[in-house]
Amino acid sequence: MFVAPNLSCFYVQRTFQCARKVPLPIGPCRTLCESVRSRCHPVLQGFGYPWPPALDCNRFPKENNHETMCMEGPGETLEPTAINEMYPAYPAAKIPFQPTTISNVFECPGHSKLYVKLHRTGRCAPLCEANILFGPNEKHVAELWTHTWTYASVVVAVLATICLLCSDNHSPKVQDRIQTVVLKPLMWSHTFVAIGWTVRFIAGRTATSCGFDPQLPNVSLLLVDGLSNGSCASTFILRYYFGMAACAW
Repeated sequence: MFVAPNLSCFYVQRTFQCARKVPLPIGPCRTLCESVRSRCHPVLQGFGYPWPPALDCNRFPKENNHETMCMEGPGETLEPTAINEMYPAYPAAKIPFQPTTISNVFECPGHSKLYVKLHRTGRCAPLCEANILFGPNEKHVAELWTHTWTYASVVVAVLATICLLCSDNHSPKVQDRIQTVVLKPLMWSHTFVAIGWTVRFIAGRTATSCGFDPQLPNVSLLLVDGLSNGSCASTFILRYYFGMAACAW
């Protein structure tokens, strides 16, 4: 757990994490855990995360005594003066106050109806069917173009595989080494790229590029990261990594 947006939370959770993870003879006390939870739990809730079960304060000793030894922590609270000493303030620039500019900082760019604000990450996610950069006709033409080259790549990959397998028994030794070192890895790389495009064609655009966020389970969003969508992850791995391998060979 690393929570940095809140200074007081970061100050106490750093000591707590060191006492919990570093292999010392004693661990943290329950009071230190409760102090961290009281300051850091609101920060985690703001990002949509619960308090980790591994950090349950009831698991730690209640107090430090001769029977159960534990680390109580510094027992200090960061006051505003302490914060100012750690992070001295610099003279603020004289910028005219503009309420309209400040109010639009947290708004999604462009057409707000095409985006959804995710408060957990502070990111504006585009809707799955939103026409932001391209219209429906352009998307349809791109789909036809992609499908045509998908068919062509699959046919070429299959023919190359058959030809290479059939020529293994009729080639001199020098050519066999060349095929083993160069042609076979190149062929298999392009074959897996073709498989990736085939998966994309069979599953469709929505199944391979859209998904759902835990905060908005009923809204389909355009995926930009993560592994929540298996079709998206598989097509990316097949096309990107094997495509890079083919370029390297």
